Amino acid sequence: MTAREVPRPLALFLMTAERVMLPNHHRYRVIEGVGDQYTIPCPAHDDDNPSLSVGWGDSRVILKCHAGCDSVDVLAALDLTWKDLEQPRTIVDTYRYEDEDGLLLYEVVRTDPKSFYQQRPDPRHPERRIKNMQGIKPVPYNLPDVAELVAHGRADDVIWIVEGEKDCQAMRAAYGPFTVATCNHGGAGKWTSEHSAHLAGFVGTIRIVADRDLAGYKHAIKVYDSVRDVGVEVELCLPAAGKDAADHVGDHGMDEFIPASVSALTDLKNAAEDVAKNAALTKATSSENTRNSSAPGRVVLRAAADIISRRQKFLWTDRIPLGAITLFAGRGGVGKSSFAIWLAVEAQHGRLDGDLKGERVVVLYVSVEDHWETQMKPRLIAAGADMTRFYQLSIGFTEDAETGERVPNLPEDAPLILDAIQQQTAPVLVILDPITSTIQGDDHKREIVRMVLDPLAKIAGETDAVVVGIMHFNKGAGNASDKLSGSHAYRDAARAVLLFARDDDSGEIVMSQDKGNYSREIEHSLAYELVDTVVELDDGDIGHVARVRIIGETTTTVAQIINRPLGETNEVAEWLADFMRASGGRVAATDGIEAGKQAGFTESQLTRARRKSRPPIQSVKTGMGGGWEWVSEEIDRAEEFRGNTEEVGILNTEAFATSSGEHVIKRRNRRKAEPDGVPS
Repeated sequence: MTAREVPRPLALFLMTAERVMLPNHHRYRVIEGVGDQYTIPCPAHDDDNPSLSVGWGDSRVILKCHAGCDSVDVLAALDLTWKDLEQPRTIVDTYRYEDEDGLLLYEVVRTDPKSFYQQRPDPRHPERRIKNMQGIKPVPYNLPDVAELVAHGRADDVIWIVEGEKDCQAMRAAYGPFTVATCNHGGAGKWTSEHSAHLAGFVGTIRIVADRDLAGYKHAIKVYDSVRDVGVEVELCLPAAGKDAADHVGDHGMDEFIPASVSALTDLKNAAEDVAKNAALTKATSSENTRNSSAPGRVVLRAAADIISRRQKFLWTDRIPLGAITLFAGRGGVGKSSFAIWLAVEAQHGRLDGDLKGERVVVLYVSVEDHWETQMKPRLIAAGADMTRFYQLSIGFTEDAETGERVPNLPEDAPLILDAIQQQTAPVLVILDPITSTIQGDDHKREIVRMVLDPLAKIAGETDAVVVGIMHFNKGAGNASDKLSGSHAYRDAARAVLLFARDDDSGEIVMSQDKGNYSREIEHSLAYELVDTVVELDDGDIGHVARVRIIGETTTTVAQIINRPLGETNEVAEWLADFMRASGGRVAATDGIEAGKQAGFTESQLTRARRKSRPPIQSVKTGMGGGWEWVSEEIDRAEEFRGNTEEVGILNTEAFATSSGEHVIKRRNRRKAEPDGVPS
């Protein structure tokens, strides 16, 4: 191979391929393409005609065998791993975030190729760093200077809010050390009311510099509204040259920023959104040969005789169709994300009962709310995921010739999701968690939701990929079909909807099919529980995470759970309290159930009321071979409690916290449980 300037990981791959394959046969030679693109014989199969495309993109090696070999198999044939091909990153700058007194809270580290991560001092070894923000609240950059000006500033003083640390440094370098500029870490959209609280009481003026792009306009408007809430004077402005404050200071003075109003920025934002949406929709819904958005519309007619009919296929038979959007919806704390991971891992290993059974599915996962290092990766370990085929999906972007990563914005990033799917040689499952956080605009408006979901549905249909969107329930009871938050267009656009709810009677979580356009009606729901699982982490520590364990089919539905009368428990509880007092705090369980039924209550109502009573009315075994009693008072005979309670899961197991913060109690399964595999 001739020497040329190529990224080190790509050079390593090509040199390894040449070294491994060249001795075997003369045809194994690297065939150069254009730029950093190459075509070589694939080492994973007998390849007479070079079929492996090798390239460089988004700071990583990209492989695609046009004969269908998996990239992992290609790497294995060369005795390489993805880790071997990681691009080495060098630290470019470290930004200190300090409290009002100058004490270091955390740091933002910027690397080349451009990326960012946060780290905090190790409380036990302050000279060391821990790469997470656990227990740390974000603060404004340059907080000591900001706090000083807030406390002692004058009416003519200015605090500048820009979009990044580099802009802050550029303004101070250009306009002098007394220039106070601040920002939040993490880029556009991450300013919060906690940042604004540090500005309360400032007697001068806050000037917000908006970056000249869609994200910048949105960010500036959000910061403006937040800062106004703390009662200080706020102004908006735009750079006179370039995209941001750093560009402006190169040739312009501090007084040359262009004043802007909220309405002006809103107009700019709307215009940028229109441009982005039109471009995204054009690319996402057009073929490679028909991407000219200026072409006039025309009627297209296809005779039904020319359309080839085919059977609808499923990732999970009668539940999740291929080539369509499926929604998971439920209240917080029911483990929707954990269930999505369970589903993904079952699909990865080809264990789901469906058309891809036995195949190795690739998973592309967008997690907006959960941190990958501390939440997602441990859950994947617990679930037994194939880490080489489970990808964090993010969007690379370029600013000032440098790159970074962000969560996808839909619909503008729909074409990039299509590209990510097309890069894979295996079936693809895309999970958007939650899908609502990827939508730019008010998702209570039908047109906004359809503008996002229609391109996604088309992408799924053209690639036979599965797209799963996770979302939340509205509060209260009502028709389960109407519980999805946001516009009803979500349910209209999805071809399948699965609902989730916790059954307080059994302690289990129930999943019911609410919509299945392409499937037969499923008679039963599915019950599962979240099991506390200990995992060994990559840093040598251990963690506790929730893992899904399938229990089996159940006749209880989500609709029944969310529509149980809110007042029934109080009514039953009042009767039960009176009954227990009249019985001296102890009664045979069979007598209690019979008396309750005579009073007009069902056994499940009595069970629910007994468990929710405070203190709980325990169901206690009277001894070896004895019956069960309801007891609402302290019992001196301790042996009656020794391992003989009906609530085994509550008394004999500890609670653990899910990622949503809800503590889940493991309960004994009262139904014959199936193994951890997939129910038939």
